[in-house]
Amino acid sequence: ENCILDGPDANVSLRSEDKWIISRVNSLAKLVGENIDSNYFHVATRAIYDFILDDLSRWYVRLIRGRTWVESDDPDKLGAYYCLYTALNNLIHIMAPITPHLSEEIYENLVKGIKEDAMESIHMEDWVFNEELIDEELESKMDDVREIIEASARARDVARYKLRWPVSDITVVAHDEKVLEGVKLLEDVIKDQCNTKEVRTATEFENLTFIAKPNLKTLGPRLKGGMGIVQKFFAQAKAEGAGNEIKAELEANGKYIVSGEDREGNVKDIELSVDDVLYDSELPDDIVSAEFNGGNVFVNTNITLEIRQEAMARELIRRVQDMRKDMDLDVEANIDVCVETTSEFKDLITPQSEFISHEVRAKSLTIVDSES
Repeated sequence: ENCILDGPDANVSLRSEDKWIISRVNSLAKLVGENIDSNYFHVATRAIYDFILDDLSRWYVRLIRGRTWVESDDPDKLGAYYCLYTALNNLIHIMAPITPHLSEEIYENLVKGIKEDAMESIHMEDWVFNEELIDEELESKMDDVREIIEASARARDVARYKLRWPVSDITVVAHDEKVLEGVKLLEDVIKDQCNTKEVRTATEFENLTFIAKPNLKTLGPRLKGGMGIVQKFFAQAKAEGAGNEIKAELEANGKYIVSGEDREGNVKDIELSVDDVLYDSELPDDIVSAEFNGGNVFVNTNITLEIRQEAMARELIRRVQDMRKDMDLDVEANIDVCVETTSEFKDLITPQSEFISHEVRAKSLTIVDSES
């Protein structure tokens, strides 16, 4: 949930990702301070480099990009600006002992011209960080979520399903409850970055089909002549799709009884244990999956009418944005857009007219049927 700050910044609203970047920059200050005091300058420098590249540039700026385009000064937009400024201000103080001239130059532009009580030089400022703003649990959850988002992108790549096309849902499967808690806390981040309508969590993927097969290493030496009964049973179970049923009974009772006739025509009951059965798994045609450190992500690539409409709208938006770039238009310039297309494509994108107009900053959007 969003958090409203008290005091002079009462109109600033913070999301979980905002609290995360504030926690990360304070964790960085603590770590760098300890390593500088211990003369481990290489460790301190590497930590700063990783923060700038991975946490700030490639992640936080990516997360807040949509919020910064909001026209009015709403609390959510101001929260993103507030935290970005705070992170940059803290960062240059952390960099000051290692990059003194660069930090001073940024300080002159970023701080001195804004804060009335700013010191004459950044090197006159105290080295401070707020231990209370460090949330190690939130940082750990964000690490998990970043891995989940990367796994979702890998799964899409396998299915050749474009990232700008939305999906109806993704399911995160993990046995660690902390991972699932992190998914729920940062659900909005996952929805935005995975371009999905819904995020589900589970300890086991329900739509997985298991194909049971005999473990020859355990059964071979034990059964000898009875092996034919077992092989015939598993062949029939595969044809009937009974793998999930066999797996469920073995997990519930620890055994499964197989009956059949041996070569002499005698009926035999053979007891199978959990170790006697192996499984191959199959996903439904529209589901693709990828592993992350802690579980699996399952992406539903079924294309409904709603998904197709939004996907085609995003394709059009990309084309218009490329044209804006080719024309070297100002990013805030408003434009008139006329789309000449087939009746089929027109029917798909017309319900998305408002969304398209907003994304490309169109004063007017006209969609013309080229076939008429």
